[in-house]
Amino acid sequence: MDERLITAVSSFPVLFDASLHIYRDNVKKGDAWKKVVEIVGASEVQEKWKNLSDQYRRERNRERERSKSGSGGAVQKPWRYSQIMSFLNPFLDSRLTSTNLSLPSSSQSSEGQMSQIIDSPYRLPLAKRAEAKLRIHQIMFEMEFSE
Repeated sequence: MDERLITAVSSFPVLFDASLHIYRDNVKKGDAWKKVVEIVGASEVQEKWKNLSDQYRRERNRERERSKSGSGGAVQKPWRYSQIMSFLNPFLDSRLTSTNLSLPSSSQSSEGQMSQIIDSPYRLPLAKRAEAKLRIHQIMFEMEFSE
C-alpha cells in the first residue's frame, strides 16, 4: 500500500509542491486527496503520507550527516522507500535564510581579535609562551599609556 500511496501522491504536485500557486487552495488539495484515496483504495492516506514524508526527510538528513567528511562508521542500508520518494528532493532542499542581527561594530571586533591574539600563545612551549605574553603586555601597555 505504501508504494501505491507514494506513486499516487507523486502524480498530484498540489500535495507537495509549495511553489505552486494552487498549493494553498484547500479545495484543490481535497480533490487531489479524494483521487489518491480512490487510487490507493484505503482511507487515512493523509496521515500515512505525513508519516512517510516525515520519515523520508529524517532519512535524508541522516544520510547527509553520515556522508560528512570525517564521519566514519558502518555503511547503513538506505531506507526502502528512499528511491521511490526521491521526487521530493527539490522540495526538501534547504532555503536561504537571513537574519536581522547586525554585525558587531569595529571596536567590538577589534577587542575580539585582540583577545584571540592574547590567547594564541597557549599553543607555544612554556618558555616561548612566557616571552610572548611579556611582549604582548609590553605592547599593550605602550599603546594604552603613550601620549
